Amino acid sequence: MLCDRIGIMCKGRLQCVGTPHYLKQKYGSGYTATIKTGNVGVLIARLEEELTTPTLLEHHHNMVIYAIPQHSSLAPLFSVLSRLRKEDICEDYSISQCSLEDVFINFARNSELSRDDDDDDIKAQLSPQIQTRTPNNYLRNDFKVL
Repeated sequence: MLCDRIGIMCKGRLQCVGTPHYLKQKYGSGYTATIKTGNVGVLIARLEEELTTPTLLEHHHNMVIYAIPQHSSLAPLFSVLSRLRKEDICEDYSISQCSLEDVFINFARNSELSRDDDDDDIKAQLSPQIQTRTPNNYLRNDFKVL
């Protein structure tokens, strides 16, 4: 049986339900631009100089990955990238919409971050109790030593 709705669960709780398109629109991070270049520094400098919307996610040996907000116009990005390609600063590029995998990873990452915060809150709540109720305190406070 095939279905057209997907549910995402984190920490045993249903976080969202919807069609793949709805989940990508609502929880996706927009677009991803992957750019291959011979000079990463020059490419990053030129893109930051000419564009305001992309955010640098990561860069490796000769690859640069940018996040582009969902409601941004892609025309200026294509214009700049084609110009940089003609100037031999950019060897190749691709722009893709976020995938369902990206949506799942974002939920998992946010779940881990909130779990770490929850662990810190629990430790903060328990630490005064743990500090005041050690075995030595039990002997002194709860029993009279003869």
